[in-house]
Amino acid sequence: MLGTKVTYFDNNKKSLDSVFDENGVFKSGNVYSYNVTGLVEEIVKYDQQGDVMSVNRIVYENGDIIELQWSENAISGITTRIDKVSYTSSQIIVERFDENNNKTYELQYGLNADGMIYKQDNGQTQIEVIYMEGLPLSKTITTSSGTQTVAYDYLNDPLPKDPWITIRKNQFGSFNNQLIFHFDGGLFSMESIVDLKKYLSSYSGKQFLYEFDENQLPVRIEEINGTTKVIRVIKYKEKV
Repeated sequence: MLGTKVTYFDNNKKSLDSVFDENGVFKSGNVYSYNVTGLVEEIVKYDQQGDVMSVNRIVYENGDIIELQWSENAISGITTRIDKVSYTSSQIIVERFDENNNKTYELQYGLNADGMIYKQDNGQTQIEVIYMEGLPLSKTITTSSGTQTVAYDYLNDPLPKDPWITIRKNQFGSFNNQLIFHFDGGLFSMESIVDLKKYLSSYSGKQFLYEFDENQLPVRIEEINGTTKVIRVIKYKEKV
């Protein structure tokens, strides 16, 4: 076992992450704060000594992310960057600026007829997702090295329900917000960062095995990728 990550929730909103090494020694943690509308507005990462390693702030307008502010306390000093998000009827554009307000990067998202992000282009890598009834069916990734297409498979029973059907919406709001927060990792790893209407069973060589309780809520999820296995154990607050 290489280590353990423990995530705590308050009213089905992520409140704290704690990371421990293989000996159970605390290594780092994230603390989440929420705004008056219930969306996460600040994530502070602490190191083993309790010192601040980084601060991420999220700015919204009418429920949409319009700015991501990042500040990292590295060995070389504090570095900052700002991602500014703009919207049209068919596109979302994210522009990154450094601490001197120099533009360093641009990411473009394409929107489908339902207003969902389905394309991503950073000038070097293009990603396109095909959906059916809001679920990703396949994803095509194109780089200078070639094109790869992977498919998604799902469990038909049971279907996710509260709190699982909205676990990330509770934190970031809309489907697009969930992707935008992760910036360039958005469509790359969408299967693990957005709410899905079904439980994922396999994707790109990975298999997902579930154990459910009497309420058909997952209590154990195994993610198997070759010889690597990630095990998630979920506990729920008892209802009074």
